[in-house]
Amino acid sequence: MSKKKNPDAANVSVAIHKDCFKATIYPLGEFCREEHAIILDGRQLYQFEKDDILFREHETANGVFCLGSGRAKLIKRGHDGRDHIVRLAKPGDVLGITLFTSPTYTTSAVALDEVQACYISKINFLQIFAAHPRFAMNLMRSVARDIGEVERRIAGVCQKTARQRVAEILLMLLNRYGIDQYQYLDIPLPLKDLANFSCTSCATLSRLLSDFKKRDLIRVKRHKIKLVQLDRLIQIAKLPAN
Repeated sequence: MSKKKNPDAANVSVAIHKDCFKATIYPLGEFCREEHAIILDGRQLYQFEKDDILFREHETANGVFCLGSGRAKLIKRGHDGRDHIVRLAKPGDVLGITLFTSPTYTTSAVALDEVQACYISKINFLQIFAAHPRFAMNLMRSVARDIGEVERRIAGVCQKTARQRVAEILLMLLNRYGIDQYQYLDIPLPLKDLANFSCTSCATLSRLLSDFKKRDLIRVKRHKIKLVQLDRLIQIAKLPAN
């Protein structure tokens, strides 16, 4: 992983992030104009390139990051020394909220593409959380959603085959990130990260994607994936139909 751009480093581009809290950004976008002014006062904008580190596991948790644009992965190092992807983040997600229960970050956050993130110090964030119940409720809903996704993935590792897990992860990525203008999944996830996230080896993932492609369930172009037959993928993943 590349070196983190520390929020206190002088060589990091810093500015007031005026877009992070727009009404289109969840969960920090539901403030009135006066509340926006309070939140934006003194907040800092950081630019991260692909593979840059927003914060590292075990570092002191001095604040949180709200993603204004771009995507990131949260990873945790196992006892075997390997990094495991815990979850994926998209614009509007708040990263680092484990500061509620831990003095240090419990995961590392790594940019998957160019990321623009608003940094809020721990003191200011806790003040905002205490003063604005609506914001606190939205954040708790977001956390509950993320916990639910992690629980389903853990259960899938124990109960599902690699084929079922990969199909489910593809559907989850579609639901969470949507598609680009060419109908491909709008998430820059390398093969090794997709394998890590679905708890399979790269060889197994490659074999399964090739099989899905032969069956016209998906289409693959330059590491981008288009889901073609959603109903069949839902059946393979053993998910309840809508």
